[in-house]
Amino acid sequence: MVSEAPVNKIGITTTVPIEILLAAGYQPVD
Repeated sequence: MVSEAPVNKIGITTTVPIEILLAAGYQPVD
């Protein structure tokens, strides 16, 4: 991950659909 902004870890599921995260290779933090 190049940009490690707080938004990527806080409220990520509410900001971007989980499908997009999985497709991008992100690991959703609950």
